[in-house]
Amino acid sequence: MRASKCRSKSIVNKDIQPITKNISLDQLVEAALEKALDQKALDPVVFNLSESYNIAERILIISGTSVRHVKGIADKILSGLFNGLVHPDKIEGYSTGEWIIMDYSDFIIHIFFEPQRQYYELDQLLAKYPKINFREELDTKLRRFKTGLHPMS
Repeated sequence: MRASKCRSKSIVNKDIQPITKNISLDQLVEAALEKALDQKALDPVVFNLSESYNIAERILIISGTSVRHVKGIADKILSGLFNGLVHPDKIEGYSTGEWIIMDYSDFIIHIFFEPQRQYYELDQLLAKYPKINFREELDTKLRRFKTGLHPMS
């Protein structure tokens, strides 16, 4: 289900192995969320599926305002996670940029062009799972983005 809706070619990173042994899952999610917010990603939601789902433990869903914006968010996450040292096992949908899926094994990122997010309603599908709140400064940054008060940095 997670990749079947994407019709574009997938990118598999065979040369660089993820170095997530020394990085906790929540640190990875927090870093990805912070990079996405730096690119002005919209409506971020993190779901905790660890208790009841076997595909991943965490899912981050975010949106962009255009295909270019969606690709920019993906690029920022790819280059920015721990100085570019952590890479997904697989990326789907990058060539079209309407729905990009970045699979980090226990953590999956869905970056939607907003009309695609509304159409597929993944948020509603996952609504029965608990949402995760991160440390206070990220929560503050999140509130600013949701209210349109973007930080100057």
